[in-house]
Amino acid sequence: MKEDPTTNYVVKILDLRGQHLTQPDLCRWLPDGWEVVANHCVSMVFLPRLPTTPWPPGPVLDFDHAVDEDGAARIMFAKNNVIIAPTDGAARVEEIVGTAEAGWARQTVFWLEPARYGRIDRELRALQSRAPQRLLVEDLPHGELKAFLEHALPHAAALDDYDRRMLCMPRRHADGATTEHDRGTVARDVPLATPKGNIERLDEAAGNIVTRIEQTQDDFEHWLFEMDDALERFHLSVPVEVRTRLDYSSASLDVLERWLLSQYADHRTLLEPSEGAALDGAARYIGETFRKTIGGKWQVRLETPKYAHYRLPELTGFEEKPTPISPFTLTTACVDRRKGNHLRMILENMARRLRPRS
Repeated sequence: MKEDPTTNYVVKILDLRGQHLTQPDLCRWLPDGWEVVANHCVSMVFLPRLPTTPWPPGPVLDFDHAVDEDGAARIMFAKNNVIIAPTDGAARVEEIVGTAEAGWARQTVFWLEPARYGRIDRELRALQSRAPQRLLVEDLPHGELKAFLEHALPHAAALDDYDRRMLCMPRRHADGATTEHDRGTVARDVPLATPKGNIERLDEAAGNIVTRIEQTQDDFEHWLFEMDDALERFHLSVPVEVRTRLDYSSASLDVLERWLLSQYADHRTLLEPSEGAALDGAARYIGETFRKTIGGKWQVRLETPKYAHYRLPELTGFEEKPTPISPFTLTTACVDRRKGNHLRMILENMARRLRPRS
């Protein structure tokens, strides 16, 4: 751990329209707007227009289709914990506590003066056009975006203690104040959980992967830090006819699953040390596809050895009281069950269950 860590983490800049090309009835209403993902765990959306009638927005019944720009904005609002939008009124930070029926638990809305929002929008466009999609905060030019990430974002009550640790921010007290604590760093050079020998066996009774080496929070943070590079390596490792169809849609999970079934006769062969990179890459892709569809964030549990997903990256935070899912165990399970659509069916069933009832 660093004794005096700084707020420096990976920032990924994505345009909303490009992110939803597989949802044409949503994509066409998103000509502008941005998603900025901080350290793969905190997603914030920049919306040029956020309708305020009704306010707060009501439940979203269909996350794949919108009938107009306002409907698309409401979908983006429901899928994100941190929202930034221009306002005709006073600049302010608004904290909203939702309900399970509404489809969201707690959100922070940063209402900015239109001029300031416009400056951030221009910075995002410039960064995406002339720089890689993934940057560190310290790489950002001094301007409105960097100032927002360093000085405004830490005030978001929608960020829990786990988010704050991952972003090297002070932890909040229940009353909203902040306190310093031992914050993490992504400077370690040790991958988590998969390459060579880190997976010991599959627990046949519970269907769980069991690891045999000690993991630390720093290892997990490095694993997150490497997400984009690892996914790129995985894409390059599969045949081109598979690679071109891995677009993070639910249908792409069938493509990946069929490829896994063609490569591995059973889950034990996938757990061989020589296949560590393939298991890690497939699990990352599956996890990111789930996260892009139903929301949530990556975490790891290191304090409970008897926990089903002990030491394995898992997804949580996609509902108020979620049951975390481990993409690593999903990967081995789909090879074991040999259905060809196991992953997609799980994701689509979860997406339907998480949609608020009308």
